[in-house]
Order: sequence, then C-alpha cells, then structure tokens
Amino acid sequence: MQKENNLTVGQWCGQWFTANRHKWNGNTEGGYRNLIYSHILPGIGNVVLSDLMEQTVTDFYDSLQNRGLSARSVWCVHLLLRRCMDEAAREQFIPYNPVRLCREPRAEEYKTAPLRLGQLQRYLNAAEQLGVLPLIYTGLSPAEILPDAWSRT
Repeated sequence: MQKENNLTVGQWCGQWFTANRHKWNGNTEGGYRNLIYSHILPGIGNVVLSDLMEQTVTDFYDSLQNRGLSARSVWCVHLLLRRCMDEAAREQFIPYNPVRLCREPRAEEYKTAPLRLGQLQRYLNAAEQLGVLPLIYTGLSPAEILPDAWSRT
C-alpha cells in the first residue's frame, strides 16, 4: 500500500542523501552531492514523487544533454536517480520506480591514444630521475607478455 505523501523528488533525494551519506567514502559522497544538488534538484526536484513518470525522466535526461552535460555524466545521474527511486518504492512512497522504465543513457567509451615515442622517452627519463619504477600498461595479458612462463604452470 502506497503511503500518502506530497514529497517532491528534491525533498526525497535530499532526505535519502542525508540518511545514507555516512555509508560512503568522501569521494562517493561528494559525487552524489554534486549530482543531486547540481542536476537532479534543479531539473526535476519540484516534481511530486507520485507524479514522476518515465517521460518526465527521459525529458530530464535530454535537457541535461542539451545543456552540455557529457553522456557519462547523464549516465551517472541516471544510476543515482534509479537508486534513489528504488528506495522510495521500497519505502512505499511510490508504487514502482519509473526510472527503471527509461532507456538507460549510454556513456561514451573512453578513447585512448598510444604514446608517441618522444612522450614515452620523457616519461622514462622522468621516472629515472625520480628513482622510481615506471608503470607501463601494454594492454597485453601476462600470458601474452611471458608466454613461456605461463605455459609451465
């Protein structure tokens, strides 16, 4: 049975954040605070929880992208809003989580570029001057780097 309430998305997200912030490390807490107070509250914070619909959420995501928010950031907003509304549904403030009906925004893939020879040389020289071992990621598995060592195990 759904609880009678006039809680808005903003009020609920604020309460949820305050009640759970002790569970997260500082970086997570700061990231969640930023997503809630910089994006969710200004965007859909005034919507009453029971009035939150799939189309409202989809339009909200579109507005974030239109304002220049990266696809990855919109995806992060989606994950946090879904988590927050899951809890609202569990607490019976809403009958179901409308965020779960939305198509999940796609975060762009990270693009990597290989280092040029000069960049690699400067990196190795700096590591040598600092007296540290350089960390080099080749993208190869250990078996590809040392195939003989792995075949003996």
